[in-house]
Amino acid sequence: MKQITYLSVLAILVSIFAGCRQNDVLRYDKQRAAIEFPRIGAQNSSTFSFRMQEAQEVVVNIPIRIVGYPSPQERSAKFTVLLDSTTALSGQYEILDAIVPANSYEGTLRVRVTNDKGADFEDSRIWILAADGEEFLAGNVERNFYVLRLTNRLPRPTWWIAALQTSLGSYSPAYYTFIMETTGITVYPMIQNITVDGVLHPMWSPGQNTTFILQLREALRERNERVGSPLMHDDAEGVDLVARGQEVIVGFRYR
Repeated sequence: MKQITYLSVLAILVSIFAGCRQNDVLRYDKQRAAIEFPRIGAQNSSTFSFRMQEAQEVVVNIPIRIVGYPSPQERSAKFTVLLDSTTALSGQYEILDAIVPANSYEGTLRVRVTNDKGADFEDSRIWILAADGEEFLAGNVERNFYVLRLTNRLPRPTWWIAALQTSLGSYSPAYYTFIMETTGITVYPMIQNITVDGVLHPMWSPGQNTTFILQLREALRERNERVGSPLMHDDAEGVDLVARGQEVIVGFRYR
């Protein structure tokens, strides 16, 4: 029991020392700052789908930010991969760089990901950690990591939320695939700005929303007439149970 207590106290002291070290640097050294990931909701993660890309090799942009003072010069941050928690193979990813532009609090971490298995690609993840470097310290433990998931499936987008379903309707990969193949659009910023893979998609105007929905309904009607049967929601992961096996209706959400 004494040994456990001693180790617990030691861990607390190390944590306090590290926190004080970082705070002192940020307080007194205007040329040094900490680097971290801006948390989106309760998650420090995102999913990249090769299914949505034609290329087998893609550069994913992950937003980063600084805690401290901006600099009049461009700066580079250091990141490493936690191998024990990473399931992606070494040849399937590479950290390219992490740049914070001059006079900015925000920057971009670029990671090149590769699908070398085609349709046989298995879901995997890359556990990325901020590290101490020449120009930045690693941020607080709650925000110094990021999990990038890789898949060849078509996962339910995080932005396909309840409010958006009143415009598009219930989600399913079959429906989402139809929309992408018909319109060429993969992100729908109908109700707010959306950032996907570090790219900002500005919110659409009411006129854009209305035009898009009308065109989508017409495309679905033509598709159903051509095929001779309605497009159906599949039973894949992410599809609401009540929608599985039901007809796709633009703007209708099964409850």
